[in-house]
Amino acid sequence: MGHIHKPQRVNATTPTFYSGSPIALSFSERSNKNRILLLNTVTGWEPESIEIPVFRELLKITGNLEKLQQKLLELQPRNGLASLIEIELKEGNFDSNKIYELDQLVDNFKVEGYEIVKHRATFENKISGSGELYEQKQQLEDLQPLDVFQKLVDKQEEDEETRKELMSAFNEILEEVHQSKRG
Repeated sequence: MGHIHKPQRVNATTPTFYSGSPIALSFSERSNKNRILLLNTVTGWEPESIEIPVFRELLKITGNLEKLQQKLLELQPRNGLASLIEIELKEGNFDSNKIYELDQLVDNFKVEGYEIVKHRATFENKISGSGELYEQKQQLEDLQPLDVFQKLVDKQEEDEETRKELMSAFNEILEEVHQSKRG
């Protein structure tokens, strides 16, 4: 049956059943009810579906930074196999500080019986490419890297001090790139 993990009855002339995988194999399968099939030929040919107990829970927590913090604080310590957690930060506008805070939240998370195994950030209002910053008549290759980066920084909701730090860091990197090309 390949990558089909859900239990199902296969449409065939002879009753055919596929029990599916005994455990969830990805976070998208966290709500699947995994089962085994028991065929008792004495009582008939219809298999009995027996749900497999869940020994390791897969949890997905989604929301803004405050909501993520709140949900993680609400987790109660537990015994047995650690529940695995996938976290998705969802924010309106790109903010590099939010990504840093998410990383800190994950790094500092310690509740017995839980482990964060995957995390990511998504931003609703994002620029998918630097070409969106300019009018169509401008060619990106005609622009200077510093100008493109400056436009990206201008689009962010950062304070002036952070903007200056970003530009200073970019200038240092740009200078290193230029020196490595000369050397």
